[in-house]
This record gives sequence, structure tokens and C-alpha cells, in this order.
Amino acid sequence: MCQTLTKISPHMQVTSSWNLNGTLETQEAFSAEYYPTVWWILPLYEDFIAKWHSFAADPKMMILQPALEAGIKSLKKYYNKTDNSPVHIVSMYLNPCVKDEYFKVAWSDNGQRQDCLVMEQVFNKYEKLYKSQQAADLSSSAG
Repeated sequence: MCQTLTKISPHMQVTSSWNLNGTLETQEAFSAEYYPTVWWILPLYEDFIAKWHSFAADPKMMILQPALEAGIKSLKKYYNKTDNSPVHIVSMYLNPCVKDEYFKVAWSDNGQRQDCLVMEQVFNKYEKLYKSQQAADLSSSAG
């Protein structure tokens, strides 16, 4: 863990007790080898972005603010790409430790309605597939 930030530019020496406050742990959580991590993606992205906003607001980090803001913009770009895939929401609902509790705590009312809509769409899709497969199985066993 980086405890001290030194040498920001060739002509400026800065010493700060800038603790990365869990940012390395966030990265490590994304790369777990022995357990599924897809359900962690949304909470970790949100936590990571919040931490970088906090760093960017710290007066001691003023020199790094443009880089931090660029990093936040990049993180948000990839976070927003999760809107195109229901896998993250579904994986959280299917995790018995999480279900919908995360959304109740961390998301706005609009976000909670959106995650419910995503779940309805996914389950309606698979319900139709299941029923069509059942019908196909019945017709093949009857004939």
C-alpha cells in the first residue's frame, strides 16, 4: 500500500500522508481467482468512484486533481457500460447474501425501479424460453 506520495513532477517535491484508502483492495477484489466476483462490480465501481472524488476534493491533492478527474471520467465511462448488460444486476439478485438489499441502500428510487425492470425483463425472457422448451418436449414425447 502506498503510504506516501512523493515527486509529482521533476521540479516539485510533495510529501503527503495520502493513504489510498482501499483502492488497491478494490482492484484486487475484481481479480479474485477462487470465487465469483461479477456481483461485486457495481458496488466496487461506485465505491472506487466515491473514493476518487474524495481524493480530488482534498486540498493536498490539488496538483493531482486533473488526473483524478480524468480517472473518474474513465471509471464512469465503464460503469455506464454496465447499463447495456443485465448481468451485474441479475448476479446481485441471485446472490443470497445481497439480493435487492444493495439497491435499496445505495440506489435512488429511480435506480431501484430500473433494477426491478431489468429483473422482470430477464425473467420474462427466460420464462418464455422455458415454456417453449416444455411445449417442445411435450410434443416430441407425445408423437
